[in-house]
Amino acid sequence: MSGLQVYYNFFMQSGPFSSRKTMVFTVLVILILISLLILNKEKWTTQEKCFKTAIWFYLYLIFLYTFLSRTGKGDMDYNLTPFWSYQHIFSTHEFRIVLEVLFNCLMFIPVGILVPWAYENFLHEDEVKK
Repeated sequence: MSGLQVYYNFFMQSGPFSSRKTMVFTVLVILILISLLILNKEKWTTQEKCFKTAIWFYLYLIFLYTFLSRTGKGDMDYNLTPFWSYQHIFSTHEFRIVLEVLFNCLMFIPVGILVPWAYENFLHEDEVKK
């Protein structure tokens, strides 16, 4: 049995968006974020601590709702064609896919807003070096 099949079976047996799966990943993410805050408590300012924690937790929520909450079918179904949804929109004009693409773009707007605040010192280091 391949590693991908074991992974797939674990998530299918745990059920879609099961509480056990969600709890394990949430605890793991929180422990990682706390350890990062502890390890970098003297390097990071209070603003950096807040915004970096917010970014990583928000990215975790995106992962949780887009990956872990998917319901599975009996067989594995995937499409590896780049930008297949755009091709589908142009050929069928299906409004459901248009909304899906739009919501996928909107989902990352908070990350784009938080990153400059969280990594402000890192971004300004390059300007100081020049």
